[in-house]
Amino acid sequence: RQRTWVTRANPYVDRLASFWLVKRFVDPTASIMFLKDVYTVPSGPDVVSFDMSPADFTHVGGLITFEVIAEAFALTTRIPQRMRKVIKAIDLEELDAAPVETPGIKRMLDGLVAANDDDHLRTELALAFFDTLLASYTPQISTGE
Repeated sequence: RQRTWVTRANPYVDRLASFWLVKRFVDPTASIMFLKDVYTVPSGPDVVSFDMSPADFTHVGGLITFEVIAEAFALTTRIPQRMRKVIKAIDLEELDAAPVETPGIKRMLDGLVAANDDDHLRTELALAFFDTLLASYTPQISTGE
């Protein structure tokens, strides 16, 4: 808890979705630091690096960082498989075999990124973006109204 998650500047889908996992399911008090120079990564017991090389969490085999973090913290049942496929397809630029909604989600994410060049603001807005995306994949309980 209360760790600083460190990654490269100018975050896009994998880094944004990965930090969303951390904030929503692992450590709501986590903070994020963006590095312009990835060769000077801070270290310490309260620092966790991700989506860069080397890092505590990064792509492994065919998994993107988002998937690696989901598996490491046993979150795969909390994040619907279809949502995981969309995020992976956008990150790997493999839209041809992706779920049909992937291009629209990518376009919305591209707009979020284009409209916000401040990494911290972009990350804050991405938290709401991925909350909304998760809600769209989560069956809603009908109240009968």
